Amino acid sequence: MNKKYWRMPAVLLLSGVLCFGCGSPNETVILEEPLPSTELFSSESVEESSEGIRYFVHVCGAVLNPGVYELPADSRIFDAVEAAGGFADGAARDALNLARQIEDGMKVEVPTEEEARKARETAAAGSSWEPGWTEESGKININTAEVSQLTTLSGIGEARAQDIISFREENGPFQSIEDIKKVPGIKDAVFQKIKDEITVS
Repeated sequence: MNKKYWRMPAVLLLSGVLCFGCGSPNETVILEEPLPSTELFSSESVEESSEGIRYFVHVCGAVLNPGVYELPADSRIFDAVEAAGGFADGAARDALNLARQIEDGMKVEVPTEEEARKARETAAAGSSWEPGWTEESGKININTAEVSQLTTLSGIGEARAQDIISFREENGPFQSIEDIKKVPGIKDAVFQKIKDEITVS
């Protein structure tokens, strides 16, 4: 057989392989998009995503400006106290864990030295004293009592109890039990019902 003829099938086969691998000249080649870089999921990105989160904290008790404050999520109790103007005179500065991180919706109540002393004494005696209650025949201190305690008074519902707390936060502590009549909605008739159940000290 002539050599130039047996070489032709090999040349045709090679041409076919090349065409199959390269495709036709008019064929569009679509490249797949690269996978996302692992850097997109780095710990730095997670930390950055938490920036800007704000928590609301209610600060009350022995501080200069009681109220609700908006603070960065990584704030501590001492930040909340500073936002409320700092400690008032007579505040028990060591009664709270100032290094504790805040939580959204939490309440920070700074007790006075007197309240802290009573708490220590009753804790030592195995009692469960809470700010808002006094040792004087179980009367309720309207300067420190919470909603749950104020609603135990005759004729005081939850809304009126909140009015009492809002009034003292805006105007300072009550100087006498009669001052509670300055709270909108509390008239003399209501005062007569509760005067023997409340105190300011």
